[in-house]
Amino acid sequence: MKQSINFYLTTAGEYSELAEPRACHTLGRRKDKNRDDYMLVEIDPPLSGRTFGLGGQDIRLLLLSTTLANKSLFPITEWPAYVYVARIVDESAFTNLEFTAQQVELIARGFLYPNLDEAAAAATKTF
Repeated sequence: MKQSINFYLTTAGEYSELAEPRACHTLGRRKDKNRDDYMLVEIDPPLSGRTFGLGGQDIRLLLLSTTLANKSLFPITEWPAYVYVARIVDESAFTNLEFTAQQVELIARGFLYPNLDEAAAAATKTF
C-alpha cells in the first residue's frame, strides 16, 4: 500500500482473521442493485487467502458497506463506523463500478477507526 492511510479496520469479536487492525486506503465507490455506497479498499497487512481456498494468494482488496441504512462512508462522519466486510470473488468487480451478489462474499462485520491507537484498543476488547 503506497497511498496514504484513510482509516483502520478491525473485526474484533467477529472474525479473528481480521481482528488485527488493518490500514485501509480508499480506492473508490461501487454499487449494486440495492445501494450505491460501497467502498472498495486496499488493506495492509493483507488477509491470508488460505482460509478461502486461495492458497498463497493474499487478499488485499475488500468491499465495505455501512451496517446502518442511514449512515454513509462518503464521507465517514461518525467513529467508529460499523461496516459489513466482503471479499471479492470475481475479479471483474475490481474494475467495474457495479457488481452483483455473486461477485462478492460477506465475511464479517467490522469497525472503522480514524487512527491505529483506537483500532488497536478496540481489537483487544471482548464484545
